[in-house]
Amino acid sequence: MARTAILGRSGMGKSWFGGKVLEDVLTNGDGSGRAGRCGCGTDDCDHEAGDGDYIPTVETGEGAPDFDIDEDFEYAIHVDLEDEEKGFSDPVDPILLTYSATPDNIKKFVKFEGEVPSYIPEDELKDGDEILLPKWVFYKYNYIRVVPDGLTDEESKILVEMLADAAMKAGDTHFSLDEAHLIASKHGIGDKLMRLVTGGRKRGVEWLFMTQRPQKLHEDILSQTDYTVYFNLRDRDRDKAAEKAESIPNAADKIDALEPRAAIIEDFDRGEYEEFSTEDLERSIEHVSGDDGKADSAYESLMGIGSDEEDSDDTDE
Repeated sequence: MARTAILGRSGMGKSWFGGKVLEDVLTNGDGSGRAGRCGCGTDDCDHEAGDGDYIPTVETGEGAPDFDIDEDFEYAIHVDLEDEEKGFSDPVDPILLTYSATPDNIKKFVKFEGEVPSYIPEDELKDGDEILLPKWVFYKYNYIRVVPDGLTDEESKILVEMLADAAMKAGDTHFSLDEAHLIASKHGIGDKLMRLVTGGRKRGVEWLFMTQRPQKLHEDILSQTDYTVYFNLRDRDRDKAAEKAESIPNAADKIDALEPRAAIIEDFDRGEYEEFSTEDLERSIEHVSGDDGKADSAYESLMGIGSDEEDSDDTDE
């Protein structure tokens, strides 16, 4: 049972590596995609994905191909607060369909006439044939990437609560959350997300939380992990991570010495750790990141950072 935390400050490769883990977990390492059904409630219809009034907030491109591979998990949720893993929703070969959670659609209800579709658990139904939309998207499409759009912090937390509850009721789910300290802070975590963290093992729910601020992350997440991956951290975040480390001698010094793209993975069940470089890994799915800013060169020039060759070329001109 893999319950994992990935800790590292911005620019060290934490999110890239987190996406690599998801790629391996959700595609058995081959990068091949997975898409959902069109939304009408049948597996063999001829509707185009997003056709009609089914589920227009799920992005599937020109039409979602059928599931054609067996997956280890029946369901998967990735809450992508900063929309960095767009590649997982590639319109040609999507692995996770994107659900854009806006203030309007998070509050909507979906009503069914007649018999309730079989893919919605009975205990999810409220007041007859109604179900909150985020949960319906999850049960319908199985593999989803959730991107909050225009939500307040409180609305985002409510959204994650809905999804955590849905994952626990479905079972056999991989649940992942980037920038986890924004949702599961040490000062407060929702009851349903806490239930997933502490009780997911019983339901076959495995999870991955990524954060650059482990000192702000809820204690129970750090204490429940089976694996922790440490990238370079600063100050109190480094010290907090080092407190968690059990088998790593001089953990704070080792974490502080990590170069960009280098990491340490600790297996708590075995009491072992291993240092590795993500430079030795490859991703089939593109990662979108704002780490490499366009304005960096201007500030680097002010600090005298640049090659001598470039300086000489400028002088010649």
